[in-house]
Amino acid sequence: MTPRRGHEYKIHFAQTLVDELTVQVCTSIREQLPGRLHYEWMRYHFVVERLKC
Repeated sequence: MTPRRGHEYKIHFAQTLVDELTVQVCTSIREQLPGRLHYEWMRYHFVVERLKC
């Protein structure tokens, strides 16, 4: 699933509450799109201190 407005809202809201934010991208091998693609989407759309895949 591509990032949705809900993802954007939650990440931006969380950034207002903390000094440092880590976003973890979790996927399943059963998903049609590779996990690395999900990670790249998040990295492209959101600026966070740490992004883990």
